[in-house]
Amino acid sequence: MLQQEMITHFREACRGDERVSGALMFGSFTTGEADAFSDIEFAVFIRDDAFETFGQRAWLDAVSAVAAYFPDDFGHHTALFENGVRGEFHFMRARDVSVVAGWRGSGWFPSLDAAVLVDRTGELSRHAASLVGGPPARGGAALVEGLALNLLNLMLFGANLLNRGEYARAWALLS
Repeated sequence: MLQQEMITHFREACRGDERVSGALMFGSFTTGEADAFSDIEFAVFIRDDAFETFGQRAWLDAVSAVAAYFPDDFGHHTALFENGVRGEFHFMRARDVSVVAGWRGSGWFPSLDAAVLVDRTGELSRHAASLVGGPPARGGAALVEGLALNLLNLMLFGANLLNRGEYARAWALLS
């Protein structure tokens, strides 16, 4: 798969760049559930003294040609590569590596070897160890129904506010 080749190049780039203190892959390629349509997802921790001058897009472009790189609605960056693969990237300061432990309950890895690309200090592996195991329990059909009903509720509430002319309140609710 094209993504596997990119993952190999990405791993080599992380290991070859001393500014990268740690790098972690997550998502379907880590859990063995990926297919030809899957995206690639990484958290990359940059040494604190190099973070401000680290050119994210240029660094990614050296791994694989980037068509677009932008911050998305979820607080991380998305890369759209020229080969049609989508990538999600979290570039963070090395001092913020403990954020990984906070992913417990939403992310998981079958093993540290499947996820950790490079860990120069041991800190990344220490924090990521709590994510090793099976997938977290999901709410199933009851959760999906609750989320769908809540979405319908908010849309109807927002539409009523718009019809009433309460634009600021409707904007806040619907955003």
